[in-house]
Amino acid sequence: MDGFKVSTAQVLVIGATNRLDIIDPALLRKGRFDKIIRVGLPLKDGRLAILKVHAMNKSFRSEEEKDTLLKEIAELTEDFTGAELQNILNEAGILTARKDLDYIGRDELLEALKRQQGTFETGQEDTTKIPEELRLRLAYREAAVAVLACYFPEPHRPFVETDITSIRSQPNMCYNEVSGKVFARKSDYINSIVRSCA
Repeated sequence: MDGFKVSTAQVLVIGATNRLDIIDPALLRKGRFDKIIRVGLPLKDGRLAILKVHAMNKSFRSEEEKDTLLKEIAELTEDFTGAELQNILNEAGILTARKDLDYIGRDELLEALKRQQGTFETGQEDTTKIPEELRLRLAYREAAVAVLACYFPEPHRPFVETDITSIRSQPNMCYNEVSGKVFARKSDYINSIVRSCA
């Protein structure tokens, strides 16, 4: 980064990439882009702030309801990027318009979240049928894990829901993140091991 005639000029050049591994090493030499700042995925407070920014031009019934809904979505979107959070609100707006509603509600936000996760109902029949015996075994397993998750709660990831979607994918359990908490007691470790062995 040379060519600036005034040596005292305060010029700061910033670049952003998701693929640092494919950047030409010459660009990363001293005097060029030599300072690397890694920006991870936002935690709950960060997600809430991002959602608030993208919700400013969206219609909600009231400010109180908007705050409540955005807090709920922030808790349910662990490991989501800012772009994914923005897309949830955009999708919720589209769903609201399609339903000819005046305000974005909880149902629209949760449906938009499912669409972002790729678990929403398409209305088309799944061509891969899960055999009834396998479906029953999967249901027993998921029910057992869900019961254990509730009986041995994980303090920083409360259980939300479980579901069997397709034979092509593993049955999944969703958890809710509570930022900033880690194991503090021996019982928390034991409960985590019990759930893992289910």
